[in-house]
Amino acid sequence: MDNSDDAMRHAQRALETSSRLGEKTEVALSQRVIAQVFVARKEFEEGLSHIRQAVDMLREVDDPFELARTLLVYAQICIEAETGEFRNIRSSFDEALKLFKRLKIDYWIAETDFQSGMFGCRQGDLSGGFRKLSRAEKSFETLGDSARVKAVSTFLKTLSQQAVALSISQENEYKIFGNIVSPSEFSNLKSSQMDEVLSVLLKKTGGDRAIIFCPDSSVDQLDSSIELSKHQQKRFCEQFRAMLDEEISTSHPTLNLDCRRDPFINELIADIPDLVTSVIVVPFKMSDGTMSYLYLDRITTDSSLRPFSQNDLNFAVGYSDLIAFKWTEIQKDKLQEDNRRLQDQLQKETAFPNIISQSHDMIQVLSQVRQVINSNISITIEGETGTGKDLLARAIHYNSERREKRFVSVNCAALPETLLESELFGYKRGAFTGADRDKVGLFEEADGGTFFLDEIADMPLNVQAKILRVLENQEIVRLGDTKAHKVDVRVVSATNKDLKEQMDNGSFRRDLYYRLSALSFRLPPLRERREDIPLLITRFLSGQNKVISAEAMTLLVGYDWPGNVRELENEVKKLILLSGDKQEITPEVVSVRMKPTTPVPEQMTPVVEPATDIEFSVTYSLYDYLADHERRFIIKALQAKNGVKKHAAAMLNIPESTLRLKIKQYGIDPAKFDQRPS
Repeated sequence: MDNSDDAMRHAQRALETSSRLGEKTEVALSQRVIAQVFVARKEFEEGLSHIRQAVDMLREVDDPFELARTLLVYAQICIEAETGEFRNIRSSFDEALKLFKRLKIDYWIAETDFQSGMFGCRQGDLSGGFRKLSRAEKSFETLGDSARVKAVSTFLKTLSQQAVALSISQENEYKIFGNIVSPSEFSNLKSSQMDEVLSVLLKKTGGDRAIIFCPDSSVDQLDSSIELSKHQQKRFCEQFRAMLDEEISTSHPTLNLDCRRDPFINELIADIPDLVTSVIVVPFKMSDGTMSYLYLDRITTDSSLRPFSQNDLNFAVGYSDLIAFKWTEIQKDKLQEDNRRLQDQLQKETAFPNIISQSHDMIQVLSQVRQVINSNISITIEGETGTGKDLLARAIHYNSERREKRFVSVNCAALPETLLESELFGYKRGAFTGADRDKVGLFEEADGGTFFLDEIADMPLNVQAKILRVLENQEIVRLGDTKAHKVDVRVVSATNKDLKEQMDNGSFRRDLYYRLSALSFRLPPLRERREDIPLLITRFLSGQNKVISAEAMTLLVGYDWPGNVRELENEVKKLILLSGDKQEITPEVVSVRMKPTTPVPEQMTPVVEPATDIEFSVTYSLYDYLADHERRFIIKALQAKNGVKKHAAAMLNIPESTLRLKIKQYGIDPAKFDQRPS
């Protein structure tokens, strides 16, 4: 009151008049006004005395409406006087609410809820307080009283400011690291992934979503407890940046107890219909000095108020130190992994800087590849071992629009079935013995890039089914998980086998075959493009200060090269070493298997007499002689047994495993000797 003396004179005159007339209700109302004047003067004892008299008198006259209003005034005076009579204050609010409900006066029901809710929040009963504030707000909205709706919002903002101040003060017990989590929980968190760290935060605070955002970083800016699409991630980053220094502080925590009507908060994560009801944002510094933010929210499906408490905010502020430590650790690991993969890829790129050919067939293949280089269609590359299938796959990737993303290569024949599946798709912690953490699969690593499946024909059938899912739905499911993860990868596969034949005999899925063979290229073997051999030899000799003689070149061009370009490259490397200081590579150092030989005898009878036609030299040793004859014996046995390795091994009186190694060593193709009728 601006003039308490005038107010007191008027109130006392009203009290005298109503007392002479015997109007007890008017006497009580005058006492109520006098009590309020005393409180305005900070004379609380006098104020309490008069308001109690007013309450007692209104009980006598049985005026429920004025009694209820006077009970509200009594409660407010007790609060302002700091009497500590919390039980009396709560009972006054409860009695007033019952009276207003009995009278069905909606405005005063809402007002009682509002005042009682504020009292409850200030006393630490946030759950009950917010429930009453939410009821009051809805009633004021229904009544169209925008001023009181705003009053609820203003109180919540004031409460937020007080909560933030407390959270960063020394009174926040969670700022002491040991009070955040138990030693056993901390031990688990040290070996956990970020989603597990965030799940602990959500559990402790009752939050629904948690996001870490680092606006100063260009790599992995965002980590979330929920699956976000690329569009949603981009939207969050843009909106969050726009709100910094406006709705979100960059220097201290932000607590928004009620953001249901806040369009900016509710547009942070696009395409989600649920309302965000309360938000906590905690800024924290990284080890490199950059600022990151922990975003935590609660959502509502029925527009109800679900605000965070003081304890929730305190915990989030204390927990942000642990998140900063974990975030730095994870980013460091990712950078090291990216660096390692980049080095591996660069090394592989430089090993085959480009494809060299003047063969008509090869040029035609490359021309077709160029036409589909930026398409997302799956590609299958067929060809014998060593023809350069992996080289073509890399050429497709590094010349496409996906070149900035990763090229991931997996040899399906080199990994056991169980390991292949976990490497391709990753796994969840606990999926199998030894899975002590979540692991991202290679398909997720290649997101946005190209995935090369070498020796696709050797892939187990159950893994083939999952590859089909990637091709059809662009999604993968980790081992031990039920949630699908979207991936954007272009699949390029390669095989040295006939996929149609594999499909017909049941070792390759029919549906996957048609998915992969929509676009296929066959790389001709080196014996079908002999005109490329001189070009390749010249390339392999580049920088070695060596030339090759015409005679040696004739031998190399005339050879069939069962190991194709890979075998040719290895031969050139050997020729460079054996030629020593000589600049010219001559026929003497060319491997004996590439020189004209006498026909293989019909009968494989052991040589018992000493050979007299052999000339030993530094380039033709005993091992060359033995290797040459060993190769001939193996070819003869395979011819006799129609290419069946088991029978040929028995004929040679050696284990089948030994025969397989020798076949690989000499680049022999057993399928050439299969003369059985089809």
